[in-house]
Amino acid sequence: MSAANGVQDTKEDKEEVEFPQTWEALVEQNPLLAGLPVLLPAEQFTFDVSARFEQVRTRMYVAYNDSTRNDDDSTAVDMVEERVAALRDMIAFLKTITEEPAKVDEFTSGIDVNTLFLVLLVVVQFYADQLGKSALSKTSSTSTK
Repeated sequence: MSAANGVQDTKEDKEEVEFPQTWEALVEQNPLLAGLPVLLPAEQFTFDVSARFEQVRTRMYVAYNDSTRNDDDSTAVDMVEERVAALRDMIAFLKTITEEPAKVDEFTSGIDVNTLFLVLLVVVQFYADQLGKSALSKTSSTSTK
């Protein structure tokens, strides 16, 4: 973009990527998610469900952060095992927030571990975002002026 003085602006116009705000928009962006059964909305999470989600979210993020490695890394097997364990926890969690837990197993069939991990990491981010919005909504609706 040129400025009034004719000097070329070197900064690129960066398009801000907004995370999907609805499950439908998330599925549109990540078509693999269409195979998941209907999941409980974040605003309906009880304390126990929220607490379990926080445990799963933390484990998934730790596994993600620890997974940057070289193929010859001597700890590669440990990292893969950590990722698989985090996935198992996430899959078990998803089964607790749907009325059709068998469909979660159907969803995971035929997907390689790395793809499944990254797809479910998107689900984790979606729920983390939605729980934050739910908390803000409750705070603003109960505050006094």
